[in-house]
Amino acid sequence: MREIIAPDFVIIVTQRGGTASLHAYLRSHPDIETPAKKELHFLTDRYERGADWYIGQFPATVPAGTLVGEATPYALFH
Repeated sequence: MREIIAPDFVIIVTQRGGTASLHAYLRSHPDIETPAKKELHFLTDRYERGADWYIGQFPATVPAGTLVGEATPYALFH
């Protein structure tokens, strides 16, 4: 097991660019974990909530070799 201190990836692409499908495909992979909510908006309008809030959206630990990440297409707009 490894503790999550930051996401391994963040998907930042155009809105309406297939991120819902990409997120669903990644989420179905056995070695990838994502938050229950797709768009966390931490980099756009929830930054004031702090890093602890952001990291708290991910599982606290995952098996070794598992990647964690999220998708917030709105970030590209900003």
